[in-house]
Amino acid sequence: MIKEDGAIIAVIANEIISARHKLDTRQQKIIAWALGQTARDDSDFLTHRLSIAEFAKLTGSESGSLYSEMEAVTKSLLRSIVEVKIDDGDRRRVVFQWLSKCGYRDGEGTVELRFHDELKPYILELRTRFTQLRLERFFKFRSSYTIRFYERIEMQRGLKQTTWTMPLDELRAWLGIDEESYEKFGLFRKRVLEAAQTELDIRSDFSFSYQMVKTGRKVTGVQFTLRPARAPKVVPHRDRWKKLDDATRAAILAEARKAVRWEGESDESILADDSFWTRVPDLLDRVAGQRTFEP
Repeated sequence: MIKEDGAIIAVIANEIISARHKLDTRQQKIIAWALGQTARDDSDFLTHRLSIAEFAKLTGSESGSLYSEMEAVTKSLLRSIVEVKIDDGDRRRVVFQWLSKCGYRDGEGTVELRFHDELKPYILELRTRFTQLRLERFFKFRSSYTIRFYERIEMQRGLKQTTWTMPLDELRAWLGIDEESYEKFGLFRKRVLEAAQTELDIRSDFSFSYQMVKTGRKVTGVQFTLRPARAPKVVPHRDRWKKLDDATRAAILAEARKAVRWEGESDESILADDSFWTRVPDLLDRVAGQRTFEP
């Protein structure tokens, strides 16, 4: 859905934001893109056509075989499920796939996507209990956990509820984290909670603070509180960039333009993209063998 200011908005029922699923960032962004193509007052699903260029821009992929990657990711969404609680306590749940169909046009480098019909009550003709997500912000996130927290934060803001608490096992399931991953809470806190919090502080207008809920000495839950984002004063790697000579900067920008995301873009446009700064170390490594520069 496109608003008057030109922003693309994805509208989705709160039940889906609260639902359990396990999507990676590429899958999450394709679903969000398709939501953005859907008007809230549509009465039926349409088939949406995604191009290689759009896929590369959404996912930040630099693969040499973008069409094969796009096909693999979209096919995976035919197998990926979402588990929604029916509003009857925790006793009833419904499980279904995100997509019902993918169609491929090999000569054109496009894929056609259609949502599963079971998603209709959660996407079409919504009147209450829905959340609007601004996609220009959504697409900047690099972590699937950050995306899930961004969705939840926007839902809580819409509900005008600044705090929420989740039992630890429910939180892990909501984030799609297996029982074997991050078994120790300290690691879960560092790799999931703190990482998402930091990325939201850098790339969003709202983030969260949290405190542990304990039963005895064991952490059994987490209480979250909304707060304005606290952007760091120094964007990572900008200081390092300032110390490079002009020739090395030019080589890095030339290397960046090899990615579909920045192909044909001006220096100013690339430098204004937050994702460029996160990739500066990798780009430095690529040009390191081509010239000598001051670190």
